[in-house]
Amino acid sequence: MSYVLKTNQLSKVFKGKEVLSDVNMKIKKGEIYGLLGPNGAGKTTLMKMFITLMKPTNGVIEIFGKELNHSSYEVLKRMGCLIEYPIFYEHLSARENLEIHCEYMGYYDKQSIDEALDLVNLSNLTDKPVKEFSLGMKQRLGIARAVVAKPEFIILDEPINSLDPKGIKELRDVFKRLSEENGTTLLISSHILGEIEKILDTVGIIKEGKLIEEISMEDLRSKSTMYLELKLSDCKQAAYLLDHKLGIQNYKIIEDQLLRIYDEDFSQSLVTKTLLSNGIEIEAMNKKFLSLEDYFLTVTEGGIINA
Repeated sequence: MSYVLKTNQLSKVFKGKEVLSDVNMKIKKGEIYGLLGPNGAGKTTLMKMFITLMKPTNGVIEIFGKELNHSSYEVLKRMGCLIEYPIFYEHLSARENLEIHCEYMGYYDKQSIDEALDLVNLSNLTDKPVKEFSLGMKQRLGIARAVVAKPEFIILDEPINSLDPKGIKELRDVFKRLSEENGTTLLISSHILGEIEKILDTVGIIKEGKLIEEISMEDLRSKSTMYLELKLSDCKQAAYLLDHKLGIQNYKIIEDQLLRIYDEDFSQSLVTKTLLSNGIEIEAMNKKFLSLEDYFLTVTEGGIINA
């Protein structure tokens, strides 16, 4: 198995507090790896260490089979990144910003600038100063800068922030194409799990500085749990009936009128009869499979709990 990135017992301490603890992570060549975790879990800190913006307190980072250190210039030339909010020379155009970046990287294929701008749908704005760009346009330009030098490994921290649904789909397609057509390896963090789920090959879930799960999407789907989702007139009363009348405890109220039952062994007809006989209207009832978002919440919150 060929890995682009591996970490061994990676830790980071800030002011006496351990914010990352013994992270052992592996990213395969050519895959799209999703790094997921609640705010403050350590995702951005981890990504900054991968591009030497921060030094680990303990542990080892290997990229392209070589240990990363302060003099890993050749390794960094093979990488692209977008960490946190992208910063540009605001008075310059998108093209001029990319030209400066290519000069900095020692990359002199001018055609790649046109290709990068076209890839993120900014080719018609090459002469407009960046200060006139919307947040979404700046996010697109940040991604263009990450890919312009044709890197083998790209690190993207919340890359679809500030984008509308159309823009999210466009960039999702871009990431998939980079992986499938160019063999580029991508590490992406995102909190919009319903969108990112569609392109990931592997998921790493980090909580309170610890990597608590690393699983391929194929394995996740193979063990995906089926559940019954009900849209009801009164979820709280329904929850009481499930618990006290039917002995069903593995359920969760998602919102005011939406309830999910995760028990594997229950009678759907008995649930329906009990709810209706107690005056609870059932507006919709569907069998569904656990999504990445559901799985993430189950892992980070310590399992599905009743309401």
